[in-house]
Amino acid sequence: YGFKGSKTWYTQLFGRDATNLIGVQTRFDDIKDVGLYHTFERQIVGTDQHASVNESNGALYFENTTRWTSVFRSVLGLREDIFDFDVTDLMRNPDGSCDIASDPLGCNTGRKRASIISPKLGLTFGPWDKTLLFVTVAEGYHSNDARGVTRSGESPDAQAATPLTRAKSAEIGVATDVLPRWHSTLDVFLLKLQSELVFAGDA
Repeated sequence: YGFKGSKTWYTQLFGRDATNLIGVQTRFDDIKDVGLYHTFERQIVGTDQHASVNESNGALYFENTTRWTSVFRSVLGLREDIFDFDVTDLMRNPDGSCDIASDPLGCNTGRKRASIISPKLGLTFGPWDKTLLFVTVAEGYHSNDARGVTRSGESPDAQAATPLTRAKSAEIGVATDVLPRWHSTLDVFLLKLQSELVFAGDA
């Protein structure tokens, strides 16, 4: 389930035309059944991991675009994300206890919240002869699997993953409409992730 809404208004910044945008975004993933099973002829004969996951995300963002001259404009943005990870291990005993022998992941029940702020700056030069140059630097994030984020210490091998890890990006490029009925773009970008983990239920 999700919702996204934004409002745009036009102002003057140091005597220059500016566009401001403020927005909000929410998302809720209701994953009632996620697991890892042993099967024979498409029938489940054993379970290694079985859980339900509720993961929610809320974000507030702002963006300002200012045209400083006829051939130069800037885009400045800021966004904050808040995540809530809620995992229920469906393999716990009826009394809520944990049997490590039958659940090597350590009865993965838990809840964790994390937030991160991401800035963005973009510069556009042109157009000259229907061609413009652009440069963008920004920060973002990678969200790890909720089951890895909420791992408890009940198992000697349990180690929780960082909920949100920083991503940094940079891009430079050129866009042109010199050729009739063609819009062409060429750009080079760099993306660096602090980490990107994969959740392996049987490892």
